[in-house]
Amino acid sequence: QESDLFYVLASGAAYAIGYKFGLTVFMENMRVNASFMETSEFRHGPAEMLDGHKPLMVFLVGSDESRDMSERVMKIAESNGAEIIRFDVKDYGDFDPLFAPFLLMIPLQWFAVYSAYYRGIFDLDERVLMGRGKMSTGNQITWP
Repeated sequence: QESDLFYVLASGAAYAIGYKFGLTVFMENMRVNASFMETSEFRHGPAEMLDGHKPLMVFLVGSDESRDMSERVMKIAESNGAEIIRFDVKDYGDFDPLFAPFLLMIPLQWFAVYSAYYRGIFDLDERVLMGRGKMSTGNQITWP
């Protein structure tokens, strides 16, 4: 997928890791525009953009009470032309729902690394701005 915009949706125990990947890791490693939203919030306005924009949507699906909402929102998005990538904690075994961030961390990180590689980004240890004095100035100032 050559998408330059990713929407990451997550709820429940997966909320924080969705935030981390949507607002930092995907942009930093894959160098794309990305955004994060709590899954149930998608139907309160953002869904309207499906009328004119068909985004790539990354869903982090937990095994807690947020699962049903994730399933409903994915169906709405798919039926309106959005491309869906699903990371489902149930694919990694039968664990307590609170383990969702630990179960999703590795596959999400590999997804980011491989996606960067396929985009021609091979210097993930080097950054465009971070650590090069471009984001801060002064004596002995280091990132951030």
